Amino acid sequence: MTRVQHPQNRFHGLDILRGIAILFVMIGHTTLLIPKPWKSWYQLIQLDGVAFFFVLSGFLIGGILLRQMEKEPFTFRKAKDFLTRRWFRTLPNYFIVLIFLVVFSYFYDAAKYKGFDWTYLFFMQNMNHGTRGFFGESWSLAVEEYFYLFLATVVFFLSKWFKGKIAFVFNNIIVLTILFVLLLRNYLFFTSELFVKDIPFFTFCRFDSIMVGVLGAWLFVSRPKMNLLWSWIMLILGVGILILLKLTAFLSDYLAIVYFPLFRSLAVLMMFPLLLVWQNKGTIIERFLVFTGKISYSLYLINLCVVIYVVIEFIINQTWEKTNFDTGIWYWLIPVYWLVSYLLATILYYTIEIPFLKLRDKMVPN
Repeated sequence: MTRVQHPQNRFHGLDILRGIAILFVMIGHTTLLIPKPWKSWYQLIQLDGVAFFFVLSGFLIGGILLRQMEKEPFTFRKAKDFLTRRWFRTLPNYFIVLIFLVVFSYFYDAAKYKGFDWTYLFFMQNMNHGTRGFFGESWSLAVEEYFYLFLATVVFFLSKWFKGKIAFVFNNIIVLTILFVLLLRNYLFFTSELFVKDIPFFTFCRFDSIMVGVLGAWLFVSRPKMNLLWSWIMLILGVGILILLKLTAFLSDYLAIVYFPLFRSLAVLMMFPLLLVWQNKGTIIERFLVFTGKISYSLYLINLCVVIYVVIEFIINQTWEKTNFDTGIWYWLIPVYWLVSYLLATILYYTIEIPFLKLRDKMVPN
């Protein structure tokens, strides 16, 4: 097997993609601040940023597991260390924001800020339904946390039963997981009492999106790299497919709910051959996207409930209603949203995320 790139050698192109992903998420949330007549036009420039994150996450954790299995058997201790390192990365920021929202909702008695229950402590908030009003953006964190647990557990048992057969293990995990999720979404579409548009937010219904990233990691270590021309062609095709899926989603709820999440993830993966060899040109745009990518997790956690629902709606203007834009207030709320989001995310990144990552590297060396 071809050796994968070592952890310290970061993929500059993937850092850029991570920055682009969170920008798409925030563009989507900005629609809450603009008048209704503008929303349909504004949404044309919005793509599914979460799909980018899922594929990126799958690629990175897939690469980590492949590196570990390449060196030595994937033991219980390796599985434990893998999960511990993931949790050092995700849990501190999540619980800091969760505690803030719980305290805020306790002192401010309004239905919009209520909704916390014990399920949020175990990432079970969207086990059997779609997103909630309270900390709604945390739905994707629940998907990722359970995917980490699922992948580590399955790889541990399969690698124990089929020693040395890395290709067999990964091929079966990837194919069977994607098929299972397609069947699950199909089953829920016809039988669930959920509103059908909530199905993709159900925890296990997006495992295929992350598994596409794992597929990308497997292809990266087991297949020759593409030449530059084909890498550009793949990227252009991937972007084109994403736009096509965006413009045609209204034609069929069945296709949009059951198959489009997988198709979007595959389209994102098509961008990777070029991004994996992208050289740092040091432009202002690149530096901005890389910095945005670094704080993207913090940005994701705070940009909606903390910034829009607490800072803007409650602190800045308690009487503001999303349906009332006659005063033109939305013109200045948009820059406030972006500036405050970046400010708070940067603070969260340097005061919580970075210290815990350093502690992780001391306690659980990679």
